[in-house]
This record gives sequence, C-alpha cells and structure tokens, in this order.
Amino acid sequence: MTAAPRDVFDKIELFFKDPHVPTDVPGDFSTLYLLRKDAWKCYGCDPSNGSATTLVLFPGAMTVFCGIDLLAKFYESDAGKVGDRFKNYVRKFFPSGSDPVVDIPTHIWGLRNSLMHSFGMRDRKKAAGEVCYGIKADQLSLDDLVVELKKDEWYVVDVLMLHAEFEASIEEFKKHILRTPGLHSQFCDMW
Repeated sequence: MTAAPRDVFDKIELFFKDPHVPTDVPGDFSTLYLLRKDAWKCYGCDPSNGSATTLVLFPGAMTVFCGIDLLAKFYESDAGKVGDRFKNYVRKFFPSGSDPVVDIPTHIWGLRNSLMHSFGMRDRKKAAGEVCYGIKADQLSLDDLVVELKKDEWYVVDVLMLHAEFEASIEEFKKHILRTPGLHSQFCDMW
C-alpha cells in the first residue's frame, strides 16, 4: 500500500487522477477515479486498455449524475440544498452550463431526479407542472448543447454530450481548486 497523501496538492492530484491511468490494487485511488472508470465503460470505452465496451446509457447517465453530486459537494461542501449545489456546479463548470436560451442546470437536475428517483422521464416536482424529458446519443462536438427544447413541450438531453461536458467540467474544477487557496481547506474537509 502506498503512503497517504501528505498535503492538499497530493490529495487534489489523487482525487482528480485520470481514469485512463492504471492504478495498482491494492493502492490509493479516489471515489471520483473509480466513478469515472465506470462511466467510461458505460459510454463505450474501457479506460484501462482503450478497448470498446457495450454502450449502457441509462447507467452511464446515472453515474455521471452521481459524479456531479460528488463534485458539487467538494465545490460547496455539504451545506445547503443538494439541488442548488448540483445546479451551481453545472452552471459554473459545464461548458454549456450558462447557456442563456435553455436553463441547462435545471434540466440536467430534472432528468437526474427523473432517472434516479422515478426511473422514468418525467419530472413531476416542478411547481409549474410536469416536465418531460427524452434522451439521445448523437454528440457531434462540444459546440452542441447538452439539452435542447423540442416543440416547446419536452427537453432532450444528449447523454454523450452529458458525459463529455462532465469530463470537461472536471478539468475546469481542478484548475479552479488549484488556483483558489480558499478552497484548499474545504477540499481537505470533504476529503
């Protein structure tokens, strides 16, 4: 077993370790590292060796939602409401999180709740009435939106874009923590 990390920078490196880099077992690795390895497998690539895997998109999306929950806790701690933390993380770190046309954080949160709690595609907790979701998997580029409004009735989330934006957000969040010394103690507390 390797020695435990000694300072905040060691912990940050271990937490954000690339899931494509192998880790010896037994060894030190983070929850985020393991979660990302599983997400990559769900999205069609075994990060250990680069081989193709079968796409399993519902579990993949659910894994990404868990990852956002985890990162949001490291961003804002355990304080406050889960939904607010989740949406704040998406708004701040997802490439399309602050899109002015579609409230992407709200709809990623809505689909998360629908899949994780109802195992369906309807968010019935909206004060303005039910919101319906659909999913698709046709990521073209990071210039595409992860959430689109269809026929002013329902929202479609591209689950491949969801994964791509999640991975992009991790790199941005790591940079944010490294350059914000005020977050170092909070990061260690969550560690």
